[in-house]
Amino acid sequence: MCQATSSPSGERSISSFQQENRFGRSYSIFTRKLGRGTFRDITNNIDTLQCLGVRKLHLSPIYPQSCKKYKETPNDHQYWPSDHASIDDELGGEEGFLELLRLAKLRNIDLILDLVVTHFGYGGASASVLEQHDLSRADCYRADLNPPEHLYKDVESASSYRDQLSLREEIAKYAIYNMPSLNHCDLAARTYIIDAHKRYIELGIRAFRVDSARHISMNFLVEFISSLARCAKDDEVCFLLEEAGSRYTSIACTYYATLEQVPANAKVYFLDFPLNGAVLALQDRSTSFKRFVRFIHDRESPLIPLERLVPFVESHDSTTLPSSEFWALAMSAVTHFFSKCAPMLFHGGEDFMKREHAREHVDAISPSGIVNDVIEAMQSILGPYQSSPQFGDTKEYYVTDDTLLAAKSVQGRRLFLFINRSEDNVELNFDLSAILRDTDMQVAVSLGQACEIASRDDILHVACTGLGCAVFEVVESTARLPVPAVLSELGIWSDMLQAPRSSAQKVLMAAMEFGHIKGLHGADGEAIDVRVGGLGQVISEIIREYPDFLEKYGEECFFAFPLYAGIPPESLSQVASFQIPVEDSIEEMKVYCHAAEPHARIYFLSHPHFLRRSTRSGTHARNVYYTEDYRDEMIFLRLFNKGLACLFELLDCTIYHGHDYHTSLVPFFIDPRVVSTLSIHNAGAAYVSTMTLPYYSGMDHSSDAFQKAPVSVDDFSRILGIDLCLAIEHFQHKGAINILKGATSFVASHNLVGGLPVSVAYERELSRTWDDLMNCVERTHGKMARDPFNLLVPSGHVIYPLLYGVNNGSAFDCEEFPIDADEAKGARIKRSAKTALLELLWPGTDPSRPLCAIITRLTDQKNIAAITESVRLILKSGGCVIVAGPVDQSMTAERMQALLDMKDAFQESFWFMPEFIDHQTRKDILLAADFTVIPSKFEPFGLTDIEFSRYGAIVIARRTGGLGKVRNGFYYDWEDTSDVEGEIEVLKNLLKNVLHKLRHQRDELRTLSHRARREDFSWSSAFSEYRAIYSAITAYKRIRYAHMQD
Repeated sequence: MCQATSSPSGERSISSFQQENRFGRSYSIFTRKLGRGTFRDITNNIDTLQCLGVRKLHLSPIYPQSCKKYKETPNDHQYWPSDHASIDDELGGEEGFLELLRLAKLRNIDLILDLVVTHFGYGGASASVLEQHDLSRADCYRADLNPPEHLYKDVESASSYRDQLSLREEIAKYAIYNMPSLNHCDLAARTYIIDAHKRYIELGIRAFRVDSARHISMNFLVEFISSLARCAKDDEVCFLLEEAGSRYTSIACTYYATLEQVPANAKVYFLDFPLNGAVLALQDRSTSFKRFVRFIHDRESPLIPLERLVPFVESHDSTTLPSSEFWALAMSAVTHFFSKCAPMLFHGGEDFMKREHAREHVDAISPSGIVNDVIEAMQSILGPYQSSPQFGDTKEYYVTDDTLLAAKSVQGRRLFLFINRSEDNVELNFDLSAILRDTDMQVAVSLGQACEIASRDDILHVACTGLGCAVFEVVESTARLPVPAVLSELGIWSDMLQAPRSSAQKVLMAAMEFGHIKGLHGADGEAIDVRVGGLGQVISEIIREYPDFLEKYGEECFFAFPLYAGIPPESLSQVASFQIPVEDSIEEMKVYCHAAEPHARIYFLSHPHFLRRSTRSGTHARNVYYTEDYRDEMIFLRLFNKGLACLFELLDCTIYHGHDYHTSLVPFFIDPRVVSTLSIHNAGAAYVSTMTLPYYSGMDHSSDAFQKAPVSVDDFSRILGIDLCLAIEHFQHKGAINILKGATSFVASHNLVGGLPVSVAYERELSRTWDDLMNCVERTHGKMARDPFNLLVPSGHVIYPLLYGVNNGSAFDCEEFPIDADEAKGARIKRSAKTALLELLWPGTDPSRPLCAIITRLTDQKNIAAITESVRLILKSGGCVIVAGPVDQSMTAERMQALLDMKDAFQESFWFMPEFIDHQTRKDILLAADFTVIPSKFEPFGLTDIEFSRYGAIVIARRTGGLGKVRNGFYYDWEDTSDVEGEIEVLKNLLKNVLHKLRHQRDELRTLSHRARREDFSWSSAFSEYRAIYSAITAYKRIRYAHMQD
């Protein structure tokens, strides 16, 4: 067994981290189990505790006890109090306690008192205590005995925040182990507990462990914490809750419920029981390391407050202890590696010894101890990582049932954890040069004689036979340019945006879909249209306008797409053929060109085994890729993006500009000195794939094997042709492969800016952290989210690199409604179109009835529940409604039936078409509509709001992402997406107001409609920003590569 500690250079960031995380190093003592079991025995060891670096010392309860033994169970723990307001004379009484408190404060050690607020011990309280505090009544105690076992399982498995709270309250109704358990609904019992413990605040105690917190009702827990915190005035008071369990949802539930209500000076922490159970299980060969990794992914969810979890390897309740010295040390290293707080040592645990059970008697505390040395080494090297926002994004470099190599990252350095229990020889080699260069290595912890760690020429080598564990850091010796986190840190960025363009650029733009392209037709002359959402419309407009814009500056823009079925190759010109390696084969990809506009050249990449998507206008693409003979997703991405890279070189382009994840991998295949940027139209469609490749040749798609065919990040790297370490670092995310995350991360590392969200507001939403979102909800609504577990996060909990929002433009063709039409003429055009459409749909309908039209994809993103209730309100208020658009799997049978039922009930006023509508029908609806409703949960840019307003319809929408850009509309603010009912009520009130205006203040709305119709959303502003960004990145690259050469 060998152990190496880190060099002092690893301590640079510790001080700043300790300011952020104030819990500090902690140590737990069972008072009765140290020496003679008195305060004096602890006082005699106070200097030793200071040598151990202890900042918080936890003591088992110090109350007088109701009995020393119950049946066959001895009271060696002090959890059977007889008087919560007194200090046990057998421990040394108040005098001994105050002396311990005085000496601890002199050594900068805070005492953590263990509080029992739920019960008296067996035998109950003394008669004087009962009489003094009016606690003799039956109402003061819980009538029911111990909770049924299923409640503990139910509260662990519940996924809903409200269900968690409800089950927690159910548990709190029961007594604990048949002891006299206080009923906190009783005023006397509640007052007794609070007043008894305020005394410790008055004595100077500012930290408490709350025993059996799950058995305390939330209302009383909040009242108890708040009362003690307010008693401490402005001093910070820490509360360490014992929420025993194996999952984090119940901890998170308690955290958010208390966070919402306790004073700011009350800091709530939790003993990390789930991590303790998961780490202890690693010594059992039947527990797979793969399972442990899945546990870590759950633990590192943004919902889980990692900075409030206090880990430990053993406690007084531990039924399983480390089986050997190796496991005691390895568990301490593993526990610390995944924790923001240092592990709490249990007395005796600092110097591993073979013990039969956790509460063995320990005569003295070791001034060092091998376990404490491991914790000291870990703390000296972990600081920069624990304070990083990337701490909860652990990467797995290698994981099997018995071996794990994981890493945490900050700029220019990686911290690795290696642990192995396989008896076979394990040898790993990773070329880190793609992510780090000119590296040095330092080892913090090395356990096991056969564990070999080395790094030479940026090749990481790890070898081990048998038990082994190591924690080591690899650091770049060459400093890089710092990567800014927010726009305010960009410094020269604003100057770069204004810098003169030094040379003409040639831009290649690529996307997966497009709308109508002039001159492009099918074999029978039919229109070509491969839109699914707004991206196709946007790309079509860019094709029409961007080349002309660039030509003014002597610059060019080319466009590239897949060649879909239905586009006859013979109508195009073949210009090239690329040979693309895919795994062990070489695939031929043909390239065709189409001259769509005078200055636009469009290229189509063709391959026979994919891209069989429908191309007829108005049809829905149910199968985007033809899957025969290929593992579809990865093969498509490899072929298409590598083909685009080849085309980029063929055209001698200088700028690559991709749109959404489908085209985001091209930067991996072109010269890193070339300018690359990515427009993000929808991060919710970021192609987050579980690590499976379900598409295999000849496999029955309904079979279990089809669903479960696995792919590792190694497979992903091999198939895509992307360096393995790059794939691990950029694409891995919580056990999944996130294409957009990986691409933006890679692009940011070479181009400063990771991506261009399609609106400035959407950029802000994608850049929000989980805490930012929770704070935003509280600011908007004056309270916490109704259900934090189900709060929609536009970023999908992905931490994106630096983003720069650019508002899209819009150029709708509206010949029927001239832009220069005055208000009166506009009103006549609208009235005529509405009368005609109403007569077509519902003959004889009074044209004065309000007409609402909703044209959208009926998906969860668009807020189907709010749309449905809006339709119901308008119909019941006497209005007419049109709802049209395709559905996806989020349109459940129940949701669909609700709309169909309304169609049956309101046959003379509700027209429902759950599919794409043709271009002319769409125009007729837009021109006739009085207003539209857009209650999207998130909307990156939004096209229908501009489209409706351009046709004179009033926009009613939730202000989110790009929605709100039409200034002359009606909006509501709603941040708590988990409170659907609350949002619907706000939306209904807004609709009632608009319906009232349509009937009684129509002139006011006619003026609003006219102003909205004339708002300018031209593309020129976005195009100017594109050019400025290209120039800024070019300037950055000059600095970057000059810096690297120096």
